[in-house]
Amino acid sequence: MSHQKVLRFLVVAYAICFLGMVQAAEMRGCIKAEVVSADKMPQFRVLFSGKETMTNTEGFFSIPLDEKITRYSMLICKNIKQNFVKTNTVRNVCMAHDDNYRYYEFEKMPHGDTWRQQEKRLDLERPIAPEGCVIVLLDPAHVSRVEPWRVELDQKTVKLPAIVLKQEVSTSMLATASARSLLCSLDEKPFHETVKEEVKQLAQNTNVLVSLTR
Repeated sequence: MSHQKVLRFLVVAYAICFLGMVQAAEMRGCIKAEVVSADKMPQFRVLFSGKETMTNTEGFFSIPLDEKITRYSMLICKNIKQNFVKTNTVRNVCMAHDDNYRYYEFEKMPHGDTWRQQEKRLDLERPIAPEGCVIVLLDPAHVSRVEPWRVELDQKTVKLPAIVLKQEVSTSMLATASARSLLCSLDEKPFHETVKEEVKQLAQNTNVLVSLTR
């Protein structure tokens, strides 16, 4: 085997190991329609732990994790705002004063890949999103329920529940909600890293999807 082939093998092996490490620290979720539609899903912003991403046209999204988690929460709401300690220091993120939201807490059970889910209410006097909260900028009036996402993923990947939209929500209604979601998130961009999904081709006929931050 030539030196070039050996070097190429080592580079590819290192890249696969590196990407495997990245994939091991990741959460994935989706927004889906109650009824299967041929239309593309409008995009919505998702925020978590200083990172920001966007659902793709199939409704899927992923966010890299800095560490393994066994607890997290999820807030589905139309709008959020930052609270500051000083001019450029974010103290916390809170929901706009609105009773129309969905908030859930999740805890991983000791055995298997089961998560306990509880729907709760926030203190509307101080509706602060707790640390470790996945914030989905989507009108909760369009949401029918959240349910276990029935898809096979790597055991080390945190599988978020699927957000299921109501049957009566039309494509035009979703497009309007998407525009509001993207517009709202513009205020958060200076304080969140943008997660970008890229397909890295490591070798011929081998594609690996990874999530990066920038």
